[in-house]
Amino acid sequence: MDAAWQALRAGDAAAVELSSGGGAVLACPTITGRLFLRLGDDTLSRVDADMARRSAPADGSFHNVGGCSLWPAPEGGAYGFNYPDGGDWCVQEGVNVAPYRVAWRSAAAVVMEKTVTLVNRAGRRSPVVMRRQVSPSSPPGAEDYADASTGYAVQDAFIPAGDVPFAETLLMPWTLEQFPLAPGMEIFVCARPGWRVNWDYYPAPADTGRYDNGMFRKNLVTVHGLDS
Repeated sequence: MDAAWQALRAGDAAAVELSSGGGAVLACPTITGRLFLRLGDDTLSRVDADMARRSAPADGSFHNVGGCSLWPAPEGGAYGFNYPDGGDWCVQEGVNVAPYRVAWRSAAAVVMEKTVTLVNRAGRRSPVVMRRQVSPSSPPGAEDYADASTGYAVQDAFIPAGDVPFAETLLMPWTLEQFPLAPGMEIFVCARPGWRVNWDYYPAPADTGRYDNGMFRKNLVTVHGLDS
């Protein structure tokens, strides 16, 4: 395994590795429940190896190890979770540093959970269980691009763990997935005719995407102006 994968294993003794296609997915409960992918011996996910080996920062700064992380939506607005009192963007401690625990696992799946209290901009407190169920998955259409592939499926949820003030609370899960860019990289979003996909990039992409064989596709090289 490469240095990034070794750093993740060293930084999280509770990590669970599931074989998937030509690689594996690593679920890291101690590293805030983040998910990482490798293909063969090469880590595909973005990894801050130094940060992976260290404990979460005590000063409240963003503990961005990389990979795929779970977040509460919305970020901003009257009921947002990342702009308290209309101030600067920040990450709540329950999301940023609190570890998960492995609630259940098998050879083909793992469930991670943690109980936290989220506070929105309106000051309303919501005790919830943050839950991630992870299993290997074959990426659709991968056979058109490469001889080997890997992937995972994840079901994320926020489950009420007490009295949630629903009249002044909006809450749903969203994920942040981080990969280093490389020439030829594309993203695929499985969809049905009539569905809409929200592409959110900085800056606005030149490639508006296309629909092909049940999937929306977008070339990330075009998005970021890299040479293919």
